[in-house]
Amino acid sequence: MIATIHACQRFLERVILMKEYNRDDIKRARAFLENDFKDFKNLHVHMQMVLPSFPTMIAVIDDEVIVTIKPKRPSLQKRRKDAQRAKEKALRCA
Repeated sequence: MIATIHACQRFLERVILMKEYNRDDIKRARAFLENDFKDFKNLHVHMQMVLPSFPTMIAVIDDEVIVTIKPKRPSLQKRRKDAQRAKEKALRCA
């Protein structure tokens, strides 16, 4: 599987939390991503897949190409629970 430069940049920014990186960092990120996904074959559709080494991140894949990396959205239930906690906290402070 091939990783685009964009996916490597997003991996460095969002997973490794690097603000500044050079060409060598991008090459290492590409090698890591391609190695991480080497066992996945024949992914010819547009899909999202959890990064094997980082379960809180998702890789967007299109025709066996890693297009970008993005954070995994929390479930609707967790978002509702967090909103309820925030509401209760606000009521206690008022």
